[in-house]
Amino acid sequence: PGLVLAVVGAAVFGAGLDIAVATLSLAYLPYVARVVRSGALRERALPYISALEMLGMSGPRICLRHLVPNLLPLVLVQATTSFGYTMLDVAAFSFIGLGTQPPSAEWGLMVAGGTPGILAGRPEQSLYAGAVIVVFVVACNVLGSGLSRRLLGAQR
Repeated sequence: PGLVLAVVGAAVFGAGLDIAVATLSLAYLPYVARVVRSGALRERALPYISALEMLGMSGPRICLRHLVPNLLPLVLVQATTSFGYTMLDVAAFSFIGLGTQPPSAEWGLMVAGGTPGILAGRPEQSLYAGAVIVVFVVACNVLGSGLSRRLLGAQR
């Protein structure tokens, strides 16, 4: 769904990195919102929130001083994982010619630039750029998983 929205954005606003990032960010927003809402509902059901309400603390103050700090680790983990997938989508977008335009240095353009070499028996440029993309996405996922274990711990 993210790539479809990005293609529509490129058709309406033109090709470019800023359009690709904006449309992909918009496409990933519901996933982040769902995770945050789930965490907020779980946190809201805890007894300390009821105790704060009984003490007369206002809703916005409870939200800003207690809910938001407790949800930040959840958002950080989700953002780290989503960042890797967004970079993969941006590279795919540039590969098909709707993202960053030459002469910019971008992984999708590097893979696309190496396609003539594949046909000539020299696939190194595409292989190296593709390997870097894979390593980056895996690193983002490992970082997100590590942050999840470290920051969320027993909440998982």
